[in-house]
Amino acid sequence: MGGALWTQAEDDFFWTYVIPNSDKKIGYDRRTNAGGVKSWDELAREMRDAMATKFAELGQDVPRKYTALTLSKYTIHRCPPSPPQSFRLCTC
Repeated sequence: MGGALWTQAEDDFFWTYVIPNSDKKIGYDRRTNAGGVKSWDELAREMRDAMATKFAELGQDVPRKYTALTLSKYTIHRCPPSPPQSFRLCTC
């Protein structure tokens, strides 16, 4: 049912490069596009290039195809949105 787990190299690149350059970064304002972000397509191309280089150095094949959909799905699974206020338990 799901795909293979991401390697440490993939996960590191995702958190240190993809997220800080995406619209999921902290401080991004969708209304003004403050801080300018890259599209998921751009980020997928950059991750493909970076991982091709990384895995070539290790003598391994790249474990998956990186697409905009791959990155956005990984984001959803790793960074689920907060539940609405009405679903939070009261701690008073």
